[in-house]
Amino acid sequence: MFPEPQDEQVAAVNYPSRKAVLTVELMLFLGLWLFYGTLINVKNIDDFGQSVTEAIVDQHRFSVEGLTAWPVKGDVFGFQGHTYSNKNPGQAIISSVAYAHLRMLGISYADNKFLVGALVIFFSSSLFAALGSVALFRLAKDLFGTDNVWPLAGTLVWSVGTTGTVFSGVAWHDVLATAMLVIAVYLLHRIRCGSPAFEQARNFSILAGFLLGVIVTTSMTFFFIVVLFGIYFLSLGKRKLILPFIISGVVGVAPLFFYNTVNFGDPLMFPAVAYFKYSGMAPDVYFFLDWNNFKNKAVGYYNLINWYTPILWPGVVGLILLPSRVRREQLFIFGAIVVLVFYMFNVQGFGVCGYGPRYLMPIMPFCALGIAGFGRIPLKILRWPLAVGIGLVALYSVRVNVVGALGGAMYCNYAGFGYYEYIGSLAVGQISPFPLLKFLLPLFLIWCVVALYLILPEEKKIA
Repeated sequence: MFPEPQDEQVAAVNYPSRKAVLTVELMLFLGLWLFYGTLINVKNIDDFGQSVTEAIVDQHRFSVEGLTAWPVKGDVFGFQGHTYSNKNPGQAIISSVAYAHLRMLGISYADNKFLVGALVIFFSSSLFAALGSVALFRLAKDLFGTDNVWPLAGTLVWSVGTTGTVFSGVAWHDVLATAMLVIAVYLLHRIRCGSPAFEQARNFSILAGFLLGVIVTTSMTFFFIVVLFGIYFLSLGKRKLILPFIISGVVGVAPLFFYNTVNFGDPLMFPAVAYFKYSGMAPDVYFFLDWNNFKNKAVGYYNLINWYTPILWPGVVGLILLPSRVRREQLFIFGAIVVLVFYMFNVQGFGVCGYGPRYLMPIMPFCALGIAGFGRIPLKILRWPLAVGIGLVALYSVRVNVVGALGGAMYCNYAGFGYYEYIGSLAVGQISPFPLLKFLLPLFLIWCVVALYLILPEEKKIA
């Protein structure tokens, strides 16, 4: 839509050296990972639990009855004398990798379940959320072709100003799958636009296919978006990469089929389906068409976005400013938004007891991506007022969601605005302990000092 810079000096400003970009990416990853770690609190650990993780690592089984650290509660159902979670196993498998390494170090839930639970989250959800943010930053730079500032702004909007912030400190499927989705989409985009050598393109396709498969293993909410970006890959016409992509995708989804077969005797008996069949209760994401439900969901999500993540509105508008050279990506990103919105407007729930519009999390990074689009507006007389307005909305979203992370991701009063309730509790000192704060806060402060040093102009560093 807007011309690319032609002057070599301008181009040099807009496209910094790879070393500089890598420095930004490393600092972005470390800063967010440490920040997320400091927000992990006992309330979130206790509310969501890690029962399947304990069962897998300590008991070598998938059923969650009779556990020591994490007694049965929440979204579970009985089947043939055992109790199972109604969630896909991906989140527990990923958490189990982290917990298994802690067990190798001689640390277990029996020693201090909240400290160990916090470490499990730090090395799973928080780690993936930080990695996904780096992938989003790279994707924003590639798609919009601008300097670091606007892509970084869009990335930080997703990282600290959306529902993803709240769930970065929880061992939960939404944030894990969302981070993997962003990484997969970035890899697929690089296959098309990065012109990598065949070996690198093959490796990208293998990793992207594997991640898309793992996403389905982790959360069925993402199924249609995974299919959509699978179609995107096929549209690239990379015939030699199709087989590696499909094989790796099957490998990624194989743990889900194994889990279903071992526990329910059928590879296609997914936990949510088994939950419906054996408990008689329809899951929140059960799809059905009903006009009144559609209208109620539309109004409900409109209010939730305005309350918790209003920065998503300008983000969606900014996607219109994507350059014509990435029209395919633009269409598929908008397609992902439409597919998820249509699906979520035709299910029963809003996201059980979630602070903010949790079910819309899969598209939040792509909406935030659009913030980088405003950096392509050539007239400063328009760009700066827009930057101020977007900045104010972003600060509001950051404040609301950081408070949500402090107060707890489990909030069940859909008629109320959780921010006000949490602010009142925090003001009188009603705050849950943060097991990793004393370890990570000094590291985060060191990160802040280094970040400020890197931002300083060269002449002031010398001085």
